[in-house]
Parts: sequence; structure tokens; C-alpha cells
Amino acid sequence: MGRLATRQTVGVLLMSLLLVLAGCNTGGQSPTTDAPTDAPAEGDGGGSDPGEIGLSTYEFTDGESYTYDSSLFGSTATETWTVVAVDGDDVTVEVTSSNGDTTKNTTITGTHSEIVRKAGRDEVAGMFVYARAPLAIAGMGDGSGQNFTVDGNELPTNSSVAGRTATVAPQGETTVNGIQCTEYVVVPEDSQQQLRTCVNEDYPFAVSMRGSQAGQTFLTMELVDSNRP
Repeated sequence: MGRLATRQTVGVLLMSLLLVLAGCNTGGQSPTTDAPTDAPAEGDGGGSDPGEIGLSTYEFTDGESYTYDSSLFGSTATETWTVVAVDGDDVTVEVTSSNGDTTKNTTITGTHSEIVRKAGRDEVAGMFVYARAPLAIAGMGDGSGQNFTVDGNELPTNSSVAGRTATVAPQGETTVNGIQCTEYVVVPEDSQQQLRTCVNEDYPFAVSMRGSQAGQTFLTMELVDSNRP
């Protein structure tokens, strides 16, 4: 299975997990055990966008960049998000994905509020929409550090998760490649899926992510370099 084909597969798998992270601060969404067959259509309301729902707009800066080492079903790559221009509310980003043999580039232009969502429509840049979604965790729970439950009934546009829940377990503070972040484990009910992620609210993407199914890791994504002017 090629790199681009597996991107689509992991998008569906992570969508089912990250629905839990895409809710408003008063509740979240739980994925079903079976991943949804299609990503939500552009322009859908409610729970349609795993990259932005429940998140305030991140204001990118010219020259800002984030480089991740990633592994997807055993295929490794280096993914870089570089802001090449900022003009008022308009942002231009170049995303590069390299697996050592080939390098793919894509350029995306949009407003600060839509740039990550637009990246999610591109084969090369699509991974970054999933790296953004875990930041919604920070607005959930009561800040006590105790486990909390999110409810699929909060997702009006996806009835397949209605009535289902997931447990979010805060793991405390840790450091990933010199960046302090808060780690969370998300486990949907009656599911063998798990998402372990570490987030820092000052960053536009999760510092690290690890998705697993039945104990087998299918994705890792870890921030290894950044430039924050």
C-alpha cells in the first residue's frame, strides 16, 4: 500500500478517534468501533471539522515552521509545515513530506481560521489536520487532572456515534524533545482503539501522537524541530 493510499486509510481511522476531540468545551464526541466510511463533506456544520471545532484560531507568523517524524503503517516520513507568507488574515503554507526516496511538496493559501482545514483536503498536507485536533482536549474536563468522559450525543451531524462515550485520561506533564506538554490517553468505549497524545496550547499542532488498534501502533507523529519567530 502506497504512502498516499495509507494517508486516506489513517484519515478514516483517526477520524473515528478524533471525533472525540472535536467537540465544544462542554462535551465531545465518541468514535464508533467501526470507523466511518467517509470524511464529512466540506461545509458541514456541527462536528464536521476535526481540525478546528472547539479550537480558537491560531495566528501563524511568517517563517514559522514545524517538522515531524512520522510513521504510518510502518512507512516512515518527515513532514514539515512552513509558513512562507502572511498578509493580514491571509496565510501561505508550504508542506513537505519526504520518505528518503521521494519528496512531495504542496502550497496552500487561506485565512488563519481555515488554513488547517484546507490542508486536510490535500494528500500531502492532510496529516496536519489530525495533528491539530488533539488540542481540543485542553478545553475539556474540569482541570483537576482526573479522568473524564465525553459523550457522542454532542455530535449532531454524525448519528453513528450518538449514545457512545469515550474516556479521556490526563497523564500529567512531560517533555517531548525539549517541549513541555500535557499528555492524554483517549479510549472509546467498547473499542480496541486508543489515541495517546501530548499537547502544548501555545503550539498549533500536537507535540506528539500515537494511534493504536488492538495494541498495534498504526501511526506515530512527533515534533522534532520547530522555528517560532
